[in-house]
Amino acid sequence: MELSRSKYLIDRRTGTVLRPDQLGADPGEPVEISDPLHEGRPRRDRSKPPEYPWMQKASKLLGLHGAIAVLHETQRKFTGRNVSDGKLIWENEFPKNRSLTRESALAGRDLYVLQSDGAVFGIDAETGVQRFEWTVPDVESMGFSQSFTQWGTYRADSEGLFLQSLNNGKSQLFLIPPDGKPRYSAGCDLSIMGAAYAGDLAVFSIYGEPGGLWAFNRVQGRIAWVHHLAHDRVDSFCYDGDKIYLFYGPNISCHEPLRGIVHWTAAVPAPNAFRDRKLSESETEHYYTRFENVAFHQKLIVVEFVELKHVSDSRYVR
Repeated sequence: MELSRSKYLIDRRTGTVLRPDQLGADPGEPVEISDPLHEGRPRRDRSKPPEYPWMQKASKLLGLHGAIAVLHETQRKFTGRNVSDGKLIWENEFPKNRSLTRESALAGRDLYVLQSDGAVFGIDAETGVQRFEWTVPDVESMGFSQSFTQWGTYRADSEGLFLQSLNNGKSQLFLIPPDGKPRYSAGCDLSIMGAAYAGDLAVFSIYGEPGGLWAFNRVQGRIAWVHHLAHDRVDSFCYDGDKIYLFYGPNISCHEPLRGIVHWTAAVPAPNAFRDRKLSESETEHYYTRFENVAFHQKLIVVEFVELKHVSDSRYVR
């Protein structure tokens, strides 16, 4: 096998592809960008409240509700503490016969707890009192072949908890308001991964044939738009708060998230590392390409394009 790596710079505004030696200057420090495909979920809000001594040893801080700091203490216990001194205000601990908590999200006064068996709990972040318990319904009755297997992406805001349930590669999407009564349930037969949240939309990457983008209005509970690619694999999927960038094969495309409009497409030049060697009649070349190490630097995208070549010989294995 032979491996070739080439670094490229792409202008985020126009899609113009440059080599590093064409830039003539350092691209600058990396800019943090959400990568839903690789993270699996949108990043939490990393803004921190004022630093108080007790917080140095605190468990995972989910956020603030007024003067109450809401913490995910253990896989079974949540607490609300006074933000200034850490004094316990409330505690809610699930019994040991319950499944472990996998994820949790805070939106204002509403704390949502997602457990590994498909159950969702709503807790009042001011008092710690449980408001509701809801479980993913029997998916066989909805045309799926298996029951709940794991959680996908989720997002909590004033509308409630938008939630993706994965079942043997297929997805169910729900919106759970603070009262715990689902506003809708929608199924998707495509393999959708990650999610970039733009306004009311959740924009997923489609992994399959063909790949592409699948946008869902999480407030109205309906598909907003779909964009298919002539390619079955998306290597990376990034959102900078304004545009969505797809990396697939040797290609890159820039999309406007609310309507799916393609702003530009670009293709990196194929590396020349493998062009000199001549093959015999019994040899066959196999090429595999992918993007790696995608980074954003101000107005530029810096990316490595990897090409792997394997030569098979009908007479023997190389």
